[in-house]
Amino acid sequence: MNDEIKELKQQLARIKAAFAQALENLRRADDNRLQAILDWGQAERELAAHATKETKSDLKNAKKKVKQATEEFETADKAFVTVYKQK
Repeated sequence: MNDEIKELKQQLARIKAAFAQALENLRRADDNRLQAILDWGQAERELAAHATKETKSDLKNAKKKVKQATEEFETADKAFVTVYKQK
């Protein structure tokens, strides 16, 4: 009977150790999952920031093109008015 009790206690100790290890593995897996969610959110923010920078850059280039086109129009308009007045 004592041998059976010792064996049961050893089995219980192994089960407890395995259960503790399983809980630790579950905790680590959950930590990894949460970190992945945080990393994903960070990546989305970085992508949005990059897109915003690209948009700002595109806007700056567009403003330059508008300014250049405006200057070209004003030059052409002045030339047109000059030619019109000469007639």
